[in-house]
Amino acid sequence: MASAQYFSWGNEPILKWKERSTPHLNVISPSSFKADSLFIPYFDSAIVYQTHTLLTEPRKLNIVLHPNTLISNGFVAWAPARSELFTVPARDFYPGFWPQQLAWHEMRHFAQYSVAHQQLKKRIGWVFGEYITVGMMGIVIPSWYIEGDATASETAFLTTGRGRSPSFSTPYFAWLNNRKKLPDYDRCMLGSDLNYSPDRYLYGYWMVAAGQQRFGAHFWPNIYAEAFMKSNFGMFPRTFKQKVPGRTPLRMFHDSTLQWINKSVKDELSSVPLSITNFVTNTKDYLNYRPLGCDSSGNVIAFRKSLHGEPCFVSIGKDQHESVIRYTGYVHDDAFGFDGRYIYFSEYRPHERWEMVDFSRTMRLDVETGKIENLSVTYKELIPAVSTNGKALATCAYRNDGTYLISIMDLNNGQTLGWAEFPYNEQPMTIAFDDATTNLFIIQQTVSERRIVKYSGTSKQAQVLLSSSHENFSNLVIIDDYLYFNSTLNGNEEIWRISVTGGKPECITNTAFGAGYPVSDGRSGLYFSEMTSSGYQLRHIDEIKPVEPASRWEFMYELADTLSLQTQKMCDSVSVTSVEIANSKPYSKGKHLINIHSWGPLSIDPSAGTINPGFQFDSQNMLSTLSGSVFSGYNLSTATIESGLRLNYHGWYPVISLGYTNYLPFVNGTVNYSYNDLNLSASLPLIYSKNAWTFRITPQLETRPWCAVDTGDGMLDYSRHAGYLSLSAYKYTNSVNLYPKLGVFFGGGTLWQDFDNHQGTLLAGIGGMWLPGAFRHDGFRIRAGYEMRDTLALPFSTMMSAPRCYNLIENTVQSFVSAEYACPLLYPDIHLGSLVFLKRISAMVSYDYALSPENEEFSSAGIHLMTDVHFLRLYTPVRLVFSEYYMQPANEWQFQFGLSYDLYAY
Repeated sequence: MASAQYFSWGNEPILKWKERSTPHLNVISPSSFKADSLFIPYFDSAIVYQTHTLLTEPRKLNIVLHPNTLISNGFVAWAPARSELFTVPARDFYPGFWPQQLAWHEMRHFAQYSVAHQQLKKRIGWVFGEYITVGMMGIVIPSWYIEGDATASETAFLTTGRGRSPSFSTPYFAWLNNRKKLPDYDRCMLGSDLNYSPDRYLYGYWMVAAGQQRFGAHFWPNIYAEAFMKSNFGMFPRTFKQKVPGRTPLRMFHDSTLQWINKSVKDELSSVPLSITNFVTNTKDYLNYRPLGCDSSGNVIAFRKSLHGEPCFVSIGKDQHESVIRYTGYVHDDAFGFDGRYIYFSEYRPHERWEMVDFSRTMRLDVETGKIENLSVTYKELIPAVSTNGKALATCAYRNDGTYLISIMDLNNGQTLGWAEFPYNEQPMTIAFDDATTNLFIIQQTVSERRIVKYSGTSKQAQVLLSSSHENFSNLVIIDDYLYFNSTLNGNEEIWRISVTGGKPECITNTAFGAGYPVSDGRSGLYFSEMTSSGYQLRHIDEIKPVEPASRWEFMYELADTLSLQTQKMCDSVSVTSVEIANSKPYSKGKHLINIHSWGPLSIDPSAGTINPGFQFDSQNMLSTLSGSVFSGYNLSTATIESGLRLNYHGWYPVISLGYTNYLPFVNGTVNYSYNDLNLSASLPLIYSKNAWTFRITPQLETRPWCAVDTGDGMLDYSRHAGYLSLSAYKYTNSVNLYPKLGVFFGGGTLWQDFDNHQGTLLAGIGGMWLPGAFRHDGFRIRAGYEMRDTLALPFSTMMSAPRCYNLIENTVQSFVSAEYACPLLYPDIHLGSLVFLKRISAMVSYDYALSPENEEFSSAGIHLMTDVHFLRLYTPVRLVFSEYYMQPANEWQFQFGLSYDLYAY
């Protein structure tokens, strides 16, 4: 858990920072960012209210704003305690001013951490610092509660919280409505690699909201706090059972909550008159389609995302046959433009070095030839829109100072036809314009409302056509003399329209679980996406006619209103005065490099995966550029006292690492020798992308003038210097795949070493490729390597890989080849009580062949069974590997067992 808390991505070295402070927070942001003051009142108020409702005292919090990335997100982390916010507003289906949405959600997490930290500090927190808070929250509290509680809190405090958004909850409703048997607690909590599952935000919201509605506003805060107290330490389910009238187990509460939701959904659907539509897609697999329009042959062009495949543009014929036009990488799929021949979209592109800086290129894809070209000017462009005649393109650039620039370009000559600037608090969500480029229509999110605005290029006047403080408007498109969009005006996400001159909006669809993304069919009809139990499927209406809107999801809104009333009563005694926003002052990066946040009676080396008795102090600065540790401990495996420090600096283009360790080995119960190990390295991790491909290049230099190694018979001094190069290129791949879908990799280096009065060099290289298989999520990996070295000078150094089941130290390798094929077999999604949840079973076959420097051959062929499991309902997945090897030339079989886990799954 310790290493999982480090977010060391670095920031541009030339970037200057500023800070503003209140009694509750300190906001750190780039000097060029103009909108930092907009965040302060929301976060200051949210800290006060959120800590009050969780019955804890606030501590001053550092908040770091990142305006140079186009990703919309935020998080609170402990070790060190801070919040980091990505300021580009989200363009999702639910309305709301982005700083306000972030404040009430993320500050709930801050209050959660504060409760855990204060409770643990009373007992053992002073021994470990902030690490213990992180570790215990991950182990003790279900992830669905952490995120569900934050989502319920934003819903209680805001009229735009996600609990009031039908597009947030209807995927869950549709899934439950279509199931013959309601899913059990473990299935919802831990998910599935095969089928749709609600994420921890969605499932957690309904669990927390239902519990608060039934048992009161203090119910969950008391359970959460007592899970860290002495009598119920680590027993969240037991604490829940103790607090519920009738001592209902958590599992049974899950069952009753899902039964209530499902019954409410079925009761509502039984009385709703649904629109008659034509199915364009109706898949068994869970897929999300977004229609873009029709090509010259009448085929529907759409963007498709899948649980089991990679995102792509597809063409769907009248016989519902699909063909892939082109696979994509990571694209901003909140807006597309299509003129019947070309698709215009925003493609994400990372900065080659800084992970907190990225770009977005406007791309044009020819659906007939598959050719793609880059049209970007600013490389920060989003929400492209194209005129119906294909002559002009509009984009919105998000600038690092927090402002927006909408520009319209003539596609024939590249000239700018017009432009408009907007401040941070007038965020463009989606744009459309007429063929004459005289009228620009924008869905905007302001501080207090979402609105559809018409900007006239001739009169230079702005006209608000429609606005709401809490309803959603999104996905704007012009068809004839109307603006079509999806909205929640009737309580469900449906297709609506309004005249380009204004007037009363008209409802076009009544669907079971929601509709969105309207586009013209080129005649008198409409294509759109309808939410179903199989995701967003494509539908068609032959003739566009307004319908009487049906009022929807009353039970969902009543639940949200109940949360608001209960929370309001809890906060009646809270008095918050308007916060005075101080003038900004320069933030000194040098003065804040050292920030000790954790310590403990253990010596932890994340790189080596070792934990030994001793002590350790850890530091990381707020900008995540410098992390370090000072440690001293007793190595249980080598009977050696090891003391030293580790530093990693990410604030320059090269990543600089320093490590120093002093070894005091025990020999016959005494320490007679001292050995030193000094390691200096500089690496340059670079990343590039083009379409669906990612390219990584990492050169590294390392010098170790003093080294020590435990030979098994004692320790010996040596020194070495090295240079390495790592290269890889791989295609965007679904996260469930066992290997990248397609790619190549290479790693090589040279090393000079002085050992036991011998000097020698090593030169080695390893290369390979990933290849696709014939089935879902399977694939091949092929590797080969060769090494030249002086065995006298380099007895314990190698870059080679031994055949599996062989010890590399005892079996020196000069060259090797390796091949393996892995394939998922089953997705059981079954559990044994609360002990084990078995998610996936996979098989792998492997063959490894190696040649020693003495030309001795040895090899192993293996059969492997891999199981992906969760133990004790912990969110961290564990892979158990059972292997049987046939080894040559020994001509024997050998069994091995191994496991791996992913702490970053949290």
